[in-house]
Amino acid sequence: MDYEHDENCPLVLINVDGLTQVLLNLFRNAIESMEDGGVLSVQIRHHTENGTVHIRIKDTGRGISPQQASQLFDPFYTTKQKGTGLGLSISQQIVEEHGGTIEVDVTQPQGTAFVITLTASVSKP
Repeated sequence: MDYEHDENCPLVLINVDGLTQVLLNLFRNAIESMEDGGVLSVQIRHHTENGTVHIRIKDTGRGISPQQASQLFDPFYTTKQKGTGLGLSISQQIVEEHGGTIEVDVTQPQGTAFVITLTASVSKP
């Protein structure tokens, strides 16, 4: 796993259990998409121009089509044989309860990336 973060990233007020559920869901989906191994990357960036923090989770797995991407957050939509199709819709709901957004980026040459955008709460002490 690759991990990068801004040293001066401000704090974000979150429900730890809720955001943990979102991250674990994204990590599990990424790992399952990399059937033959790959790289899971997490980047945390502060965008000072609009006061947001972006958490980007990217994998080097099989990727998804733009058509699939447009349905990913729909309840009960799944690309897995044993999936329920609720993980990403619940994740979206949790992120939105934090006043944020979650988007999928399918412009990657390989794999898939999800970007969670949250509003910075206070400066880093």
